[in-house]
Amino acid sequence: MKITVVGGTGLVGQGILSELSKDKSLDLHSISRNGKRPNSITGITYHSFDLAHDTNWHYLLQTSDWVIDCVGILFPNKSKNQTYENSSIQPAKLIIDNIADSDNKFLFISANSAPFFVNSPQSKDMGLVSVQAFWLY
Repeated sequence: MKITVVGGTGLVGQGILSELSKDKSLDLHSISRNGKRPNSITGITYHSFDLAHDTNWHYLLQTSDWVIDCVGILFPNKSKNQTYENSSIQPAKLIIDNIADSDNKFLFISANSAPFFVNSPQSKDMGLVSVQAFWLY
């Protein structure tokens, strides 16, 4: 089974890939702007793509059995021009638009909350699933 985690080098994505990597039968891929990091997990194929300015990631998602979207921010940052709109909502829309006609499954996971359109009745009809992640310290 091929699983691609978009945002796979972030906190949530790394945690998911760490758990999934225990199952050696899975073909695991990570998409992020920076690709592989020094603390990257062995057994994962890392890809560096800018979702907004590159289309080379389309085929990878369309050929995955599962696409897990972990792209996003916990808090907006005005000095870095990071808003929920450009850092969580727009990437989710790009991903969903890309796989809408595919037979794969989609899971949105966030340390914050899902964009409104992922929780809509139409999204549920498409089989989209949203999970909010929580950490206890």
